[in-house]
Amino acid sequence: MIEENNLPPPPPSADDFLAQEQQMYPRDYVRLRVDFALRCLQHIQELVRFMDQKAGFTLSAVGILTTAQGAFLLRLLNTSAASPAQRAVFVASLACALIYMLTAFAVILAGTNVFTPSVVPRQPKTQSPGLIFPLALLARHKADETLYREQLMHALPSELLLDLANQIVEVSGVFAAKNRHLTAMFRRFRILCVLWLALMLLLVASNVVA
Repeated sequence: MIEENNLPPPPPSADDFLAQEQQMYPRDYVRLRVDFALRCLQHIQELVRFMDQKAGFTLSAVGILTTAQGAFLLRLLNTSAASPAQRAVFVASLACALIYMLTAFAVILAGTNVFTPSVVPRQPKTQSPGLIFPLALLARHKADETLYREQLMHALPSELLLDLANQIVEVSGVFAAKNRHLTAMFRRFRILCVLWLALMLLLVASNVVA
């Protein structure tokens, strides 16, 4: 008997959860839906900020690699190529450096696309009241805080949910666009790393054949 009393209670079943939901008041449903939408919007915004951080770190790495590459290349240009092997390494280094610079420019271009703000709405025919997004807010309320306050005071819970849903879809579109540019940026950055390594090997070879 003592062992049976010490047993933990059984976990609640699906029927228990369903019974608890049926006992909730309508305002609790509204609060739950709004809280869920806010959490979804916050999660997507954090993902977008994380992608911006990735792009920033990649651009910083490009700057560091390019600085090191320029220093070694300047040293190569100051050396005289006397033998045919030295001239071949010199020409190959210049060609690799040129391809490297073009690839670095392509990486930077993709990085700027990641940071480019998206101001065009992806749902232009939405029925949301436009109480969140700044550009929609200014366009619909003409920068009139009194008009905005009146709209906010008379907004129904369904309208607030619609506005949150619209922003979730809009920010998701921004995330998709940033992800596309960031993928292209990472692909070009991998090529850039290979070119940087090849250029360093050529610079080492120039010292060996000297």
